[in-house]
Amino acid sequence: RAAFAKTHLPDEPGFREKNHYEAAIPFDLQGWRLGLQVCSDLNRPEGCHLLGELGAEVVLAPRATERRTWPTWRTVMIADALTSGCFLCSVNRPEPEGVGLGGPSIVVAPDGAVLAETEDLLVVVALERDRLEQAHRGYPGSLPVRADLYARGWASAARLTRQPPE
Repeated sequence: RAAFAKTHLPDEPGFREKNHYEAAIPFDLQGWRLGLQVCSDLNRPEGCHLLGELGAEVVLAPRATERRTWPTWRTVMIADALTSGCFLCSVNRPEPEGVGLGGPSIVVAPDGAVLAETEDLLVVVALERDRLEQAHRGYPGSLPVRADLYARGWASAARLTRQPPE
């Protein structure tokens, strides 16, 4: 059983997402190491990158995104797969709740290749483990992560107050 604490929580009409998730790290399911990112968390690549460093092979990423924003989300998810070295699998929420949700489900390989992009109700994609190893050996591949440096930088950034746009 896995749980997840969504870090970036929109609280606006059509996107009431507060308090849905609890914290988790990668977990094993049927021979795969999985990680979770939910919707807006994908737009901050640190989460996917950290999951990859913690051994995730696949990042599952349910989302509630507007159809008009799909090109941006697609770009972000390809970058998340590349920087984490993981497969990324995402599906959009089907209930619009008064907002124009839409856009396809997508599966991205760790090398950035889009393996599936569809609005079909069901898609089956065979994930090949050798693609993980190839992505880790190739460029940009797995570079050393300076967690200490990033921790100091984020601690400094946390002291700054930045108001979200209205």
